[in-house]
Amino acid sequence: MNLLQALNETDGLVAIFRATSGPLVAIKVPTALSLVAGGLVIASGSYCLYLIFAKKHAIINFATAHYLILASAGLIDIWTVATLQQAMPNTPSDPTVFSNAFRGIVIACIWIPYFRVSKRVRNTFKNPTA
Repeated sequence: MNLLQALNETDGLVAIFRATSGPLVAIKVPTALSLVAGGLVIASGSYCLYLIFAKKHAIINFATAHYLILASAGLIDIWTVATLQQAMPNTPSDPTVFSNAFRGIVIACIWIPYFRVSKRVRNTFKNPTA
């Protein structure tokens, strides 16, 4: 959702990436990482869906990677908001960023062990070579 909102703000993104001085320069790296992380969350989530519907054994490792990407993307978004607040103190903060980051971390803490330990997952996504 944050990625779609960012893409709706293309004028702001262009201003950030074209800035050569001033407060916008400080948020170039966090903004770029946030955009990349959002794209990775979408791409890895889409690939996870494919692996689930195809019942591929690779889902076990790839789901772990997806949930780590999801948690990392939330932390990157928090860093972006914090950097924006330092660079431009009058900018309002988005409280959903913190709840989304917390949610991503909790989701990772639940689903990574589930995919790693669950007998149901192991039986559903059997390794064809085993």
